[in-house]
Amino acid sequence: MQRYGIVLFALLQGMVFSQRLPVQSFTTNDGLASNLVTEIYQDSKGYLWIGTDEGISLFDGDQFRTIRFSPDRVYGYVNDIVESRRQSGVFWIATNSGGLLRYENGTMTTIPLGPEPGAGSVNSVLETADGALWCATDAGLVRFTQNGTEWITRTEHNAYTKLVRALDGTVWCHAGSKLLILDLETRLLSVPSVPGLPTDSIALINTLSDSSIAVHRGGRARAEVFIVRSMTVTKQFQLFSHASLFTVRTHDGQYWTGTPDGLTAMRDAGGVPFHWIYTTTNGLPINELTIGFLDKEENIWFGSYGRGLTKLETRRYTQFAFTGMSGKALYDKESRVWVPTSHGLIEQWKDSVGLWKRQLHVIRDNGTMISPVAVASGTSRDLWITAGEGVLYRLAVQRQRNSPSQLSISAKLTEADGYPRALNITLMMDSRDVLWYSPLSGGLIGIDVRNTPVKVAEFLYPRHTMLRDVRELHEDRDGRVWALGFDPVNRIVVRRNDRFELDSTDKVLTSLPAIPFRAVRQTADGAYWFGSRYQGLYLYQGDSLRRLTTADGLISNQIGSLGETASNGLLIGTMAGLMLMQDRSVLRFTSLQQYVQSPVVTLSSDSAVTFAATRFEMTFFDELPEQQESRFPPVLFTSISVNGKERPVATEVELTAAENTVTIDFTAISFRNSGALRFQYKLEPLEQSWSAVTSNRSVTYANLSPGEYVFSARVLNQQGIPNEIASVLPVSIASPYWTRWWFIAAVLSVILTILVLLERARVRRLLEIEKIRSRIAADLHDDIGSGLTRIALLSDMIRRQSGTVSAGSDNSFSVPTLTAKVGDISRELVDAMSDVVWSIDPKNSSMERLIQRVHTFAVEVCEAKEISLTFSVQDGVERARVGSDSIRAVLLVAKEALTNIVRHSNARNASFSIDQGQEGLTVTVKDDGKGFTVDELSRMNGLTNMRLRVEKLGGVFTLDAVKGAGTTVVARIPLGR
Repeated sequence: MQRYGIVLFALLQGMVFSQRLPVQSFTTNDGLASNLVTEIYQDSKGYLWIGTDEGISLFDGDQFRTIRFSPDRVYGYVNDIVESRRQSGVFWIATNSGGLLRYENGTMTTIPLGPEPGAGSVNSVLETADGALWCATDAGLVRFTQNGTEWITRTEHNAYTKLVRALDGTVWCHAGSKLLILDLETRLLSVPSVPGLPTDSIALINTLSDSSIAVHRGGRARAEVFIVRSMTVTKQFQLFSHASLFTVRTHDGQYWTGTPDGLTAMRDAGGVPFHWIYTTTNGLPINELTIGFLDKEENIWFGSYGRGLTKLETRRYTQFAFTGMSGKALYDKESRVWVPTSHGLIEQWKDSVGLWKRQLHVIRDNGTMISPVAVASGTSRDLWITAGEGVLYRLAVQRQRNSPSQLSISAKLTEADGYPRALNITLMMDSRDVLWYSPLSGGLIGIDVRNTPVKVAEFLYPRHTMLRDVRELHEDRDGRVWALGFDPVNRIVVRRNDRFELDSTDKVLTSLPAIPFRAVRQTADGAYWFGSRYQGLYLYQGDSLRRLTTADGLISNQIGSLGETASNGLLIGTMAGLMLMQDRSVLRFTSLQQYVQSPVVTLSSDSAVTFAATRFEMTFFDELPEQQESRFPPVLFTSISVNGKERPVATEVELTAAENTVTIDFTAISFRNSGALRFQYKLEPLEQSWSAVTSNRSVTYANLSPGEYVFSARVLNQQGIPNEIASVLPVSIASPYWTRWWFIAAVLSVILTILVLLERARVRRLLEIEKIRSRIAADLHDDIGSGLTRIALLSDMIRRQSGTVSAGSDNSFSVPTLTAKVGDISRELVDAMSDVVWSIDPKNSSMERLIQRVHTFAVEVCEAKEISLTFSVQDGVERARVGSDSIRAVLLVAKEALTNIVRHSNARNASFSIDQGQEGLTVTVKDDGKGFTVDELSRMNGLTNMRLRVEKLGGVFTLDAVKGAGTTVVARIPLGR
């Protein structure tokens, strides 16, 4: 009989087995002002203020914004930062060389405390209820108010380095190496009388999250920390280092103290203090951290000399780094985690104080170390592993509470015993204690291991099945075993009448595409989830199959493991890291890459523990994000730029019409998973619905129209749930000045004034024209008219005095004939000149005068020829406004037409009418004379002139003449010409 032994090695701190703290470091590469961090402070909005030797960096969890010191003077590094409780937006900054600074809205002002040497080295600032500032400086203790400075004490205790106020209002003062109490009323310093509290060899003091005071005592081989509350020492720790640099207390009662040798964590367990020391081996950037600070989300922040800023997430997860992981980890029924590695089998468990412990079990078979690859366990306490050349080992486990187990090999199944060599990828123990594995040659084998191992199922490739290289084994709620292979062949093993059979006709199985799958999980609601090699996640529920990919929110389509959480969520292990589906009915994914970003090999989760294993690390979650309170940090508006120029952030933005391009920067402060925050925004009324979900924290609106707007922004948590309460910023863009009532009124007034002036000018011009017309009419009448009249009279006298014409001579050239023609022409000119004079006379510029003129002329000429005249005028025509050109045209057309009737028509009756329509005046002259044809006329000057006059004004002239039936002349003349 062979003998087997197990060699146990204590798990010591080392590169392979050390616990990795959940830390994240920030340096100048991330935007930090300097890698020398000396002060950390959180303001009322949640921003972290990081004091350095190059200025102050404000951090919102996503990016840094730096306030640089002026290069004109030396400020040294920042010792203290205090937000004023009496002056909103004011911060007091104590610097090592630049004195006390006042910061408000981007403006830094130096507050002079005095010319004394050391007054510029301000170490600590305390603001009291009356608004006074108490400053601990290298020159002494000084009180500063608006009335000036008051030195309370000089350098009797060397430098004064710290002032802190306890919950009971006591002000503690650290001066030199002494511990003092400051009475704000009497302004006196005294030595505190607290039992068990030393008052000398004090290295530093600081306040804790519960407003108690941590007093650090040095000067010894081992430094001490005293926790003082209500003038009583409540705790005392002795460190494994000669000095302490700070102490931070988390809300679970754990204390973290920085030392030159590393970070010490202290916790009471049954009244006994336990200490753990973390160093660079555990993920710290440097052993000597300079400052510690606990933010509102229970993150601890550390500063350092030269290594920047470090964040430690508490109460979240524990991570161990190791190498050589060879297979899937196992979480057994005894709450122990077993990890197969090339070094042996690692056992992990929680101790009495809730911290994870690790033990490496090196397994030897006849002196030869074996490397486990797969591990399984069932209802018994035994473990089964595959190792080496595919050999199966049974390990007897003797468990001890809060201590590592004792392991021994109790059985070995080899190929010689009838058990084909295992593939060394996966093992699975079902609920009946049947151990399932895949042989190296392919297929599937089941072994009943409740007592002596007995093979109960054997499906070999290719004799019984085409299933090869099984990568995943899972028992569903009906006791069926799912076997997923490397090839696109999957099978279900069912048990019928104590026999196992392969089922290839199951409706769930047949609904799957012929692709390789890597994981399967049936959840409590009966749904099946399948993780594929390249095609994403498949969900079978309600007789339907649905595929989810990166388009639906997955970070990778390569799914390697699945796990159901205690609160009905789903953990998804991908090639790109870990994801969580908080509510399976919503199908919304949350990335947990900030914790696990390597390909996930194993997932397990129940009410006690959740862990994710990769090839490089094991991560234990104390609580999943789904179990934490859904928190919505408020959206803060950080900067506003208008037309490319930044302006101070206000509660309302008022802009001019030209300032129509607005950029709004916003953020939400969260130091836990800040990168997972998403935002939505809208600008009403321009946008009625929320924007698409985005990680951007800036938006620009260009060419905005004048009006009243409201910009709203809200944050979505990691689960994608939006905050119902949005932050709003009213934006008002004034209308252009030319659209405002006062400008419109002014313009109308100017236009009205111009119109009045133009009208006055027009009237003056018309009056001047009327004067000219009157003068021309008078001149024509007086001079030319009288001259033509004289010519006519003289021609009459010549004709009467001339003798008779001899017989046979040409009478057309006789003196009487010629003088008669001269007289006729002169009389015609007189008449024509009379019409011209009448028409240009301003007194005749009306229809009433025109009608009178035409009527008089028509009656005179018709009565002379005994022609019966009908003269009609439409009602209202006499009031029509008619231009001077139109009046002249009507007059001349009427006279020409009437003259033609009298001279040539031989008519007995004639009619004249004037009508007004939409197109102007219509003049109609009609007779019942002999009529004519155009060919009979020897000259047409009169008709042609009438036509030209009417058409020149844009009118229409028509002539209707019928031989023996009279003539009708119609002229349509516009009014306004």
